[in-house]
Amino acid sequence: MIHVSLSTPRIHRKMVKVRVTFSHSEENQIVQLSSWRPGRYEMGNFAKNISHVKAFDSSNISLEVRKIEKDKWCIACNANEQIIFEYFYCAAELNAGSTYVNSQMLYVNPVNCIPFLPGRANENYSVEILDSYAHLSCGLPHEGNKLFAQNFDELADSPFVASHNREVLSENIDGVTFQANIFGITNLNFERFWNDVRSYTQLQLNIFGEFPVSKYRYLLHFTPYFMHHGVEHTTSTVIVMGHGENFDREEKHNEMLAICSHELFHTWNVKTLRPVEMMPYDFTKENYTQLGYVDEGVTTYYGDLCLRRSDVWNNDLWKNSLEKWLNTHHRNYGRFSYSVADSSVDTWLDGYVPGVPWRKVSIYNEGALLSMILDIELIAATEGTKSLDDVMHSMYHTFAKNNKGYSVDDYWQTLEATGLSNANEFRTYIAEKAVDYSEYLQKAFSKIGVELAWSPSTIATERLFGFSVDIMNEKSIVTSICPDSAADLAGLWYGDEIIEIDGIGVSKNVQFLLENCTSSNIRYIRNKVGFETELTSNSKHPNIQKVEIIFPTQPTQLFLQWIGQRFK
Repeated sequence: MIHVSLSTPRIHRKMVKVRVTFSHSEENQIVQLSSWRPGRYEMGNFAKNISHVKAFDSSNISLEVRKIEKDKWCIACNANEQIIFEYFYCAAELNAGSTYVNSQMLYVNPVNCIPFLPGRANENYSVEILDSYAHLSCGLPHEGNKLFAQNFDELADSPFVASHNREVLSENIDGVTFQANIFGITNLNFERFWNDVRSYTQLQLNIFGEFPVSKYRYLLHFTPYFMHHGVEHTTSTVIVMGHGENFDREEKHNEMLAICSHELFHTWNVKTLRPVEMMPYDFTKENYTQLGYVDEGVTTYYGDLCLRRSDVWNNDLWKNSLEKWLNTHHRNYGRFSYSVADSSVDTWLDGYVPGVPWRKVSIYNEGALLSMILDIELIAATEGTKSLDDVMHSMYHTFAKNNKGYSVDDYWQTLEATGLSNANEFRTYIAEKAVDYSEYLQKAFSKIGVELAWSPSTIATERLFGFSVDIMNEKSIVTSICPDSAADLAGLWYGDEIIEIDGIGVSKNVQFLLENCTSSNIRYIRNKVGFETELTSNSKHPNIQKVEIIFPTQPTQLFLQWIGQRFK
């Protein structure tokens, strides 16, 4: 048994004191902190939050501790001693994957602040919270202020919140206890929210036929500032959202539902049904896989689709979601550079930031579009008798239920066996090739009576000159450039600050000044150096368009299959 105690001697310092006690049988003991956390496929570097590292033996005599790698320490000790490894972890950032403390709660993601012993990751853990709190919210078994985990993997996957205050919503659905533990201040309509949760939960249960665990918790943090972040776990999800006082607004209510539905679907897809490269997780290094378009793409697609199919959302809300994915795809020129499969590998390289312009795509966005194409193509090919539901159902029962990881080949072969005879074409020409999805989207949509309508952007800089501008700290900053557009040919680039148009100073009025222009003199700043260029609009130059979706006025049967219940 490895025992961990947590305390916060001076909460205002945002430091959690961690003491890890264990016995060992060899001289010199290695202690390892995780290099990343599941659900975020990039290196976490959590060790940057650790300070004041110490080690003692059972007689409280100090032992030498040497840091030998960025997240690994070596304790100089004799064989068969009991060791105490102690340090402070800075818990100053609140997001869905962090560890955080304030006067109201201690919120811990063990994966980023509790270490494991290499070669001993299967040992039992006990975690004791030394401070006094009224409530403990966690998916792990617990008694009073102690939690218990069978091994490090279970501990790493089990965030918990010790708090003085919380709201609780709970219900048994198909033999599974679903609970929401709510922290912070919000005006979210709890009754309406839980009714909607019940609806999409029942639909997801119908797709897979069962739930992997008997109890599941939403750990919902509401902040007084904007936040939008969720992380999946097997027995829970942590979601951090804000502004808390805005959830009486329809768009914020739906934003909350979308992230909750997404994270619940992850319980099957990623937490139990995993790529073979992540079976099991290796917490010491990157876990490369090309299957991000399944891990996150299928989940993103189903997270929103389940809201429509369960009638929580109407067609307008579903259409808005699709148009967001489509327009994001067509504004990301990385689609001509990197496939969604290769972009999955590269989340480990440059994380979740846009990175170098025109370089890569998103496993969430492009993965969702690919999933939608495959779903519609399956529905059409089988005249509505099969869909992506059947693929995910089969994958879960074939691989996850047998504790096996699946390969890229396994996924595409399951699609083919389900009824998509040309599955390999979609793999070759969409998933594994840098390509614009328009042709495949139009072909798929035409089979269910949906149309795509293209039109010039209503924003002047995008429609006339092919670039986008955001207002940041009262400055007009170029945030996107269409390749070979008038702006590209004139030499504008990402990050340029527009300061003057035709002799008129710019603040927030860029679009107004360019609205009816075909040619303008632009002054801008790049790296604190001033430049000047001529923008000339030309119909031969590409610009930024917007795409809209037109649903059929008289829905076809296949369209209804797509947006309706498929499992009864």
